[in-house]
Amino acid sequence: MFYRLNVLGLKRDLPILKSPSGIYIAGFNPVGDMELICKAGEELARKIVDNDIEFDVILTTELKGLPIAQEVARKLKCDYVCLRKEKIVICLIQNTQVVRV
Repeated sequence: MFYRLNVLGLKRDLPILKSPSGIYIAGFNPVGDMELICKAGEELARKIVDNDIEFDVILTTELKGLPIAQEVARKLKCDYVCLRKEKIVICLIQNTQVVRV
């Protein structure tokens, strides 16, 4: 059983999974889908430029938001920062350097 998702003209068949509570959920994981990541990053970067949005860095949380943030930052030629919860400490990952705060 699948759910057909259409994002930016790209079609993906998402598996429909039954949760422990009995609810059916279409699972979506964009990590590793470079075609989708590149297209989404391009579209988000375009919206930032077209709307004259001022920014210093692209900020994301770890894992699923990271590939899209990297692509947006690549398109805009700017830095990105990834927030990661590590026990009680919040870590900042700026491009490839880890900075603890």
